[in-house]
Amino acid sequence: MPPILIRPQDATARLVNDLAEEIIQRSLSVEYLDVVGIGSAISHTCSVVGVATSIAKIYVKKLLLDYVETPVVGPFETIYFSLTTKSSTEHEEKVAKLEAELVQNRPGPGGQLVLVSKLAEVRRITTTCLYKMREFELLKIEAAGSAIGSAASAALQVVRLSKESARIEAVGLETIQSKVTGRPSSALSIYIRRGKRLERDPDFQRTIRDLKLSN
Repeated sequence: MPPILIRPQDATARLVNDLAEEIIQRSLSVEYLDVVGIGSAISHTCSVVGVATSIAKIYVKKLLLDYVETPVVGPFETIYFSLTTKSSTEHEEKVAKLEAELVQNRPGPGGQLVLVSKLAEVRRITTTCLYKMREFELLKIEAAGSAIGSAASAALQVVRLSKESARIEAVGLETIQSKVTGRPSSALSIYIRRGKRLERDPDFQRTIRDLKLSN
């Protein structure tokens, strides 16, 4: 089964529920399904997967953020989901272990948590994270709804710009109740570890080749 690609134009042209329905229907005939969101469609992609996994027996097997390098356009942010119909808690357990490592799990000065609002500038988020990484080995960036795209962009910038090697250790997706609308909303938690080198995921690289997004 070919991967599902969600592009920036799909964020306005294709409704969340329609794309979630496509994931659910495809899951009837396969055990594994890959979903990729690129650029400004990252938030939309999280909402789509959030809906599908909350109403059907579909589970996140793998979730990561990375860049796709293209010779013409250059690098652009990408979110990758490996979904499965086979019940799995491996991904959730990995996120839970990282959550337990956060000894100062709070926002603001002296904390390991960076909360991203929809009005936050990516450059400001990046700088804040780089400052915090001087003190902490592990950092968490958290965002919900339309702020997810900015959080993802900042996390990838931190990995690229950090003087000391750093990598995104894990990414967690959950559904929360929006304080503004009262409706369910997707929330993303990004865990960045200092002192570790980035390792390209082979499943992600294969999927990107299958989609012909890079050479």
